[in-house]
Amino acid sequence: MSGFSYDITDVVHLLQLRVRHKNSSSMDVNCPFCGETKGKMNVNLQKNVFRCNRCDASGGMLEL
Repeated sequence: MSGFSYDITDVVHLLQLRVRHKNSSSMDVNCPFCGETKGKMNVNLQKNVFRCNRCDASGGMLEL
């Protein structure tokens, strides 16, 4: 348990990131770091982490 009352899904919605694809364990969104608009940033909902396949930005929900 992370000790937070929210998770990375809440952060994605707070930042109003455009979700391009979603399944039960992850979602692909537009990257706010490099400006990519085809959903190259993967958000892993189970691990509360993200990584952009274009610019390689990555981290946890607090870095997002």
